[in-house]
Amino acid sequence: MVTALAEIRAETPRLALTPDDCLNRLIDAELADRQARSLRYQLSAAKFPIHRDMVAFEWQESPLHQAQIQQLASAAFME
Repeated sequence: MVTALAEIRAETPRLALTPDDCLNRLIDAELADRQARSLRYQLSAAKFPIHRDMVAFEWQESPLHQAQIQQLASAAFME
C-alpha cells in the first residue's frame, strides 16, 4: 500500500480524488499485491522446473510428433 500511496500522491495534482476514491485505489492495489504474492508462493511451492518452451525443444530426441504437438499448442481446436 505504501507504493500505491506514493503513486496516488504523485498523481493527485492531476487528479481530483475524493478520500473514498483514494481508499478504493489503495484497497485495489493491496488486493492485486496479495494475489501476485500468492501466485509467486504457489509457483515456488509447486517446485516447477525452469520455464521451457517449444522453440528450443529437441524434436530429434523425442518420440513426439512435432507437427501434432505444434497443432495442439496453437489451441486452434478450441474454436
